[in-house]
Amino acid sequence: GSRAVFTDEPSLMTAYARESETYNYALIPFEESLFSAFEREYGYSAKNLLPLLFESTDSRCYRLRRDFYRLVGKTIARVYTGKLNDFCKESGTVLSGHYLAEERIADHVINYGNFVGVLMESGYPGMDILQVTPEDFFWNAPKFLQMIARKKGTDGFMVELCPFFNKEIFDKDPFENIMGALSILFMYGARKINTYFLPALCEYDPVALAGYQGSMGRKESVYFNEYIGRIGTLLEDLRCVNDTYVYYAIEDVQAKFVPSVCGRYAQDKQLSGLDDCLTGLVECLLKKGAEYAFCDAEDLSGDFRAKRVVVPEADFISAETKENLRKAELRGCDVVFLKRRPRAIETGEEVTGIGRVLSFEELSGTELSEMAKRREITVPENVYLQHYEQGVLYVYNNCRKESLCTVWKDYVCYDPDSGCEKKVNAGETIGIRSFRAVILREY
Repeated sequence: GSRAVFTDEPSLMTAYARESETYNYALIPFEESLFSAFEREYGYSAKNLLPLLFESTDSRCYRLRRDFYRLVGKTIARVYTGKLNDFCKESGTVLSGHYLAEERIADHVINYGNFVGVLMESGYPGMDILQVTPEDFFWNAPKFLQMIARKKGTDGFMVELCPFFNKEIFDKDPFENIMGALSILFMYGARKINTYFLPALCEYDPVALAGYQGSMGRKESVYFNEYIGRIGTLLEDLRCVNDTYVYYAIEDVQAKFVPSVCGRYAQDKQLSGLDDCLTGLVECLLKKGAEYAFCDAEDLSGDFRAKRVVVPEADFISAETKENLRKAELRGCDVVFLKRRPRAIETGEEVTGIGRVLSFEELSGTELSEMAKRREITVPENVYLQHYEQGVLYVYNNCRKESLCTVWKDYVCYDPDSGCEKKVNAGETIGIRSFRAVILREY
């Protein structure tokens, strides 16, 4: 039997309007028991406040929307993902996603109410990736799945790899682009790959398989599988390790999401502001060799340990999250609000008395100076890092030329490109091929 099965991009069709389409009414998700379930869940009725799901004429709209889309997410998780996964388990397998528009938190609300909550009910989390060009990769997309895999305790997540977008760029160097995308995905926890990027099967049987031209020859196919197999073997049963976490502030989008009569959401700066901020974090941290992972409200409500939690630029967080950030700070966590302080949804008051406010530049300086103090490795821009358990460091070169890195510890350097392993001493330089990774192990 199969280890897992996946459905292809189910979503709330109420938000699936194209930019060219308009409707007579804006639509919200609904089923017959929703209002009674809402009152049981939150202790107040949504019926008298219903217009506030569509308009912002009363400050109570923010809490109402937050609660409404939380409930939508719980409902989808229970009646769709959860039921399918239960059926799969009874049949000897599990459900493995995957869902639609993983790249943006705005879409996590628009399409699911709560993307993370829905995927948490799957047996093995999964995602799709259509933009398979390393230079304009959606870096946070696999990081959302990295968070879900951590919370579920799985060895990682599944990816359906489909090079459909930016075809004119991808097709200029398809094999190198696919190797870069896979290197990125495995860095953050992808462990199962389904893909349309297939070998030319006609090489194996020119008669029976003449119509299957494929995307790579036999030699490339062998290399492709050896490279990924080596990475998977080296990282098997190891989990990512992070000091800095970015808060997954989905309630900011939930509170601000107003349905429309047309598919304008991608251009809605009110909804996309949080995602723009997360893209900025990629530029100021990841591209310069710093690291972060995501944490959510459930993480913060427990005894969550982190050196730093960064709250991205947002208008709202929940009062409960504010209190949990205060507790985290008392445990020694550095709480940072990026660019400005949000307000608490329930009260409208600015979050004060905890943490500090930093700009992108100040946060980048703090992170990079701490990395320099650790003196593990010096990397040029566009070389990305991910620490793993047992002193393992994944180093990926997102450039179209070789990059040179200097290590400041003694390591064993394993190169999945060649399958070779060598000892490198503190102060020595290693070269990493374009769009490839090396794996360092302390000794």
